[in-house]
Amino acid sequence: MRLNKIYISAFGGLKEFTLNLSDGLNVIYGNNEDGKSTVAAFIKAMFYGTGRNSKILADSVRQKYTPWDGGTMAGRIYFENEGKNYCLEREFRKSDSTDRILLTDTDLGKEIDATDNIGEHFFGMSAAAFERSLFIGNGDFIKDSAAAGEINAKLSNIAVTGSEDTSYQKIQKTLSDAKEKIISRTGRAGSYTKDLRLYEELKQRLSNADDDARKKSQLHESIEKSRVEYETLYKKYLSLKGIIDQENDLKNREKLAEYLETKRQLDIVNADLRLPDDTTLDESFIKKVNFGIAKYERIEDRCKELQSDIQKIKESIELQNQNSPESAKQQIEELSQRVNSLSLKIEELTNSEQSIHTSLKSAEQNLADAQSKKGAVNPTLLVAALVLVVTAVVCTLSVSKLVGLGIGAIALIILVLSFVLKPQNKSRIASVQAEIAKLNNALAENRTNKNLIQEDINNSNARINSLSSVLNTDAAIKAQRQSDMNDKLMALNDEQKKRDAALAEVKEYLSNFDNLYTV
Repeated sequence: MRLNKIYISAFGGLKEFTLNLSDGLNVIYGNNEDGKSTVAAFIKAMFYGTGRNSKILADSVRQKYTPWDGGTMAGRIYFENEGKNYCLEREFRKSDSTDRILLTDTDLGKEIDATDNIGEHFFGMSAAAFERSLFIGNGDFIKDSAAAGEINAKLSNIAVTGSEDTSYQKIQKTLSDAKEKIISRTGRAGSYTKDLRLYEELKQRLSNADDDARKKSQLHESIEKSRVEYETLYKKYLSLKGIIDQENDLKNREKLAEYLETKRQLDIVNADLRLPDDTTLDESFIKKVNFGIAKYERIEDRCKELQSDIQKIKESIELQNQNSPESAKQQIEELSQRVNSLSLKIEELTNSEQSIHTSLKSAEQNLADAQSKKGAVNPTLLVAALVLVVTAVVCTLSVSKLVGLGIGAIALIILVLSFVLKPQNKSRIASVQAEIAKLNNALAENRTNKNLIQEDINNSNARINSLSSVLNTDAAIKAQRQSDMNDKLMALNDEQKKRDAALAEVKEYLSNFDNLYTV
C-alpha cells in the first residue's frame, strides 16, 4: 500500500494544506510546532478515527486537533492498494460513529461502502499496531503489549517466508539514497534546499496569516461590540414601535368610527333616495335613464332623417307636376341668361377689385413715404431761436453783454435743433390714411356684392338642375319616387312608434323620481 497525496481542509493548526508523497521513503522534517505530528495524527485519524473522547484535552485527539477558529475538521487521502487507486474523505463530527466517511474507487469513479475499520481492512492491523509500526511521535512508544505482539508476529512471518528483506544494510542504503535525492552533493540543487526556501516563504506567509488573524480578531471584537449596540438599539426600536403601534391602533379606531358614521349617514341618504318601485336613485338608475334618453334621441334623429327624405321626394314630385316640359325649358333659358348676366357683373367686380388693390398698394407706399420724409426745418424751434436772438441783442445793448451772450448761446442751440428735429408732414399723412380707409371700404363693399351675386348664381344653377331633372323624368321614375315616398312614410310610422315607446319608458323612470321629489 502507498500514500500518494494528503489534503487537510482543517485539522489542528493546518488549514488548506496539501502534501504530495513520492514512491519509496518519504521524510517529513521541520522545526517544533511546524505540524509534523499533526500530519501523522491526521493519517491515523483518517483510517482509524480518533477513538473514545476524553475530558482530558491531551488524551482526546478530537478536542486537541479541533481547528483554532472552531471550524469543522476534514480532509482527504489519495492512496494505492493492490494496484487500485482510492480516495478517502472524512469529516470529523462529534464522534467516530457520527463522522461522515466517503471512500471512492478513483479508477472506476465508484463509491465504496466504508466502515469504521477502514485501516484494519487495508493495513491488516489495529490502530495501536499501525501507530507503533508506521510513525513515531514526540513522546515514547505507546506501551501496548497487544500491539507489540501483533508487530512481532508480522516480523516473524516475514522472516519465515522470506518475502521481505528487512536487513540493516538495505534500510541503510534506502536512507542514503533518499538523502541523496533530497540533498545533492553540492548542497544547493536538492529538493531539500528548495523545500527549505519554500519553508521560509511559508513561514513568512504564516506570519502574515497571524497578522491577519489578529486583525480578524479585532474585527470580531468590533463586530461583537456593534452587535451589542445593535441589540440595545433594537430593543429601543421595539419599545418605540410598540408606542407607535398603540397610537396607530387609536388612529385606526378613530378612522373606523368615522367610517361607520359615514356609512350610517350613507344608509340614511339611500333610504331617502329609495324610489316607489323599491329601487334606489343611484348611479345605476341614472345610467338607465341616460340609456333611455339616448335611445329616444337616436330614434328621433332617424325620424327627422326620414321626414327630410320624404320632404325632398314630395317637392320633386310637386315640381314635376307643376311644370310642363315647355314651361321648364323656358324657365331654364331665362335662368341661364340670368346666370350669364350675373357672371359678367362678377367679372366687372373682379376687375374693379384688382384696380382697388393696385390703388391701395400705391396709397400704402405714399403713406410710408410721408411717414419717412420730414420738413427742411422745424418752424417752431426756428421762430423761438429768432426771438431769443432779438432778446440777446436787446440785453446786450441795455442790460449786460454777459447776459446777452448767454441768451445768444441758447438761441444758437435751439437754431441747431430746429434743423435736427424735423417734424413730419401730418396733414399729408392724414390725407393718405383717409384715402387708404376709403379704398378698404370700397374693397369690402365690392367683395360683399360679389358674394351676393355668387349666391344668386348658385341658386339659379340649382333651379336649372331641378328643372332639368323634371325634363329628364319619365312616368316610371315618377312611379318609383311615389313608391319610395310610401316606403319612407311606413318606415317613419314604425320609427315614430318606437320613439313614443322609448319616450314612455323614460317618462316611467322619471315618474318614480317625481314621486320621490314630491314626497
